[in-house]
Amino acid sequence: MVYGIINAMDVKLDKSGRIVVPKVLRDRLGLRPNMALEVHEQADGVLLRVPAPQPTMAKIDGLLIHQGTAQANADWASVLDKVRERFADLSPDELQAMIDEACASVRTERFPPAPKLSGT
Repeated sequence: MVYGIINAMDVKLDKSGRIVVPKVLRDRLGLRPNMALEVHEQADGVLLRVPAPQPTMAKIDGLLIHQGTAQANADWASVLDKVRERFADLSPDELQAMIDEACASVRTERFPPAPKLSGT
């Protein structure tokens, strides 16, 4: 919980250009080892910022497609049960057609066709 804002703390740059964020700030801001931070140059100094989280799901042709790294502790059985409930009224052929269409859309988006060579 944040009880106040610290306006300034002195830190030193080591010979490799690294700084250590004081523990009180790491704890307060939830900074963890190996966490990515954005560095912004400003007229009066440098700003470190935790990057805005990016969604791991994208809606493509009406289907949610996971585009990130799967969580190790996810309850996949529950996820599959919810998906099965959602599409229970579709026939197997309708469901397969929907899956094929979504896969084709993702393939086209991720791997656009190469331009055709002309003149030979």
